[in-house]
Amino acid sequence: MSVVSGVISRQLLPACGNLCFFCPAMQARSRQPVKRYKKLIQEIFPRSQEEEPNDRKIGKLCEYAAKNPLRIPKIASSLEQRCYKELRTENFQSVKVVMCVYKKLLVTCKDQMPLFASSLLSIIHTLLDQTRQDDMQILGCQTLFDFINNQTDGTYMFNLEGFIPKPCQLAQEVGDEERVKHLRSAGLQSISSLVWFMGQSSHISAELDNIVSVVLENYGGIKKESTDSGNTNQNRWVQEVLKVKGHVSPSPEIMIRVPSWRMIVNEKGEVNVTPEDAQNPCFWSKVCLHNMAKLAKEATTMRRVLESLFCCFDNGKLWPAEHGLAFPVLKDMQFLMDDSGNNGTFVTKKRFPPLMSLVCYSGIAAVLLILR
Repeated sequence: MSVVSGVISRQLLPACGNLCFFCPAMQARSRQPVKRYKKLIQEIFPRSQEEEPNDRKIGKLCEYAAKNPLRIPKIASSLEQRCYKELRTENFQSVKVVMCVYKKLLVTCKDQMPLFASSLLSIIHTLLDQTRQDDMQILGCQTLFDFINNQTDGTYMFNLEGFIPKPCQLAQEVGDEERVKHLRSAGLQSISSLVWFMGQSSHISAELDNIVSVVLENYGGIKKESTDSGNTNQNRWVQEVLKVKGHVSPSPEIMIRVPSWRMIVNEKGEVNVTPEDAQNPCFWSKVCLHNMAKLAKEATTMRRVLESLFCCFDNGKLWPAEHGLAFPVLKDMQFLMDDSGNNGTFVTKKRFPPLMSLVCYSGIAAVLLILR
């Protein structure tokens, strides 16, 4: 009986055993102070769908997280649950606010990234699976791009490999031209960062063939349904190919020189290109090719990249000059490798009989010579 009465008394009275009028232990739950990070999280969300994310309030939350790293897991958990809730209710403006916070955290809390990386990767997976919402898929690709560009080592390389099929699928979308343009650009943008990260980590993904296929599909721009326009484009390619003699540089229409990766991505890991280029799948496919050329640092990796290219040329029957694809792609690869100083060797099998077995790096020129 004494034990039961003791328990009851402790529930009614404070631990001291006295009942004072101003005792803090007797205050109502609502009067206790709210954790500061919870208050900051509540303040970042706009009251209406029309309001834009408040950068100042988002900055205050991220500054608090940087000064209190032990709170980051709780902040990430709260943001993740809020994001899923807003997705269920289709309140997409609030979802964009959550992703703005994560993008800011990638910069301000880069050293504490392991504390929120798993939460962010889970959200990106969810966004990429929103097949009925193009804006959410594009947002997922852009966030993936930012996440990759803020990596300092290869810790998440194998986690990121699981993302490759989804951007590749987006980069092969068909339908309304304007919609396809945005989806393909977003998919190729994230693929370009994945290829760059492979080079940084000295790792070649098992999905390289899929990546190369997608890049080549978008290399000449989105194919239009009009037969006349398609024939015009093919004739233009053929004319340009036939104009190339010796080592004369190809015209800008065949080879669009893209800036270096460090000019495309700034120090904060954000994209730094014109709006026209940002929405151009052809531009991002050339960025991917540029990063593939950088990936080919050794004879083994160079051979792996070029073998994937040759497989796609074989499967798509793109070797003949009238298709106008194998020639400009290999010409770009030769120029990019010249630029980076990668002078390795690679071996072809019987894919291209006139070259037989061994082709040196300068051997791309031999391939081009035969294509002419």
